[in-house]
Amino acid sequence: LGLPDSQGIDSFNAIYAKTPNVPVIVISGLDDEETAVLAVKKGVQDYFVKGHVDSNLLTRALRYAIERKRTGKILDEKQKNIEAIFDAAPIGMMLIDEHKAVKRVNDAIRQMLNKDYQQIINQRFGDALGCVNAISIGKGCGNSPACEVCRLHKTIDTVLDSQQAVREVEIQLTLKMDDRRITRWLLINGVPAIIDGQKC
Repeated sequence: LGLPDSQGIDSFNAIYAKTPNVPVIVISGLDDEETAVLAVKKGVQDYFVKGHVDSNLLTRALRYAIERKRTGKILDEKQKNIEAIFDAAPIGMMLIDEHKAVKRVNDAIRQMLNKDYQQIINQRFGDALGCVNAISIGKGCGNSPACEVCRLHKTIDTVLDSQQAVREVEIQLTLKMDDRRITRWLLINGVPAIIDGQKC
């Protein structure tokens, strides 16, 4: 990783910034495990120490690096497509984590709540929705006596605990929107997912 104009991981960063779609294998004179791990985390496909690699190993590593990069690009494109479908769906969709915090919403939810994305994300779902029970006692979602019997809470708990889908649960919620109390009937479908190693 020692080049005339850069040293260490900065060498990879400079190459990657100009050619992010090209797989990179590092052959370095440094036998430094920490640098190797950091390089792989940054996007290096493989890391070898000079003198510890032969032509067969290097050829195989190049083939694998090219295939991993190609597969990664396909997965990135699929992820972007899924996110676009999620965002454009005409029904409200929320991604709620195991702590009952909202991690993602689509445009239909934002329009229904008349809130910006940042006003919803990382809030407990009742707070994000504007549930009057969450607001009324000032302690937030999950802390009101009404939360203990809330069908939405129970539905989310069932999905997270059982990791089984729950379909067509009718729920009536009273929400505070624009300083008005509004009662809404919701038809809830909950589907478990694991995202970034976390139950949602």
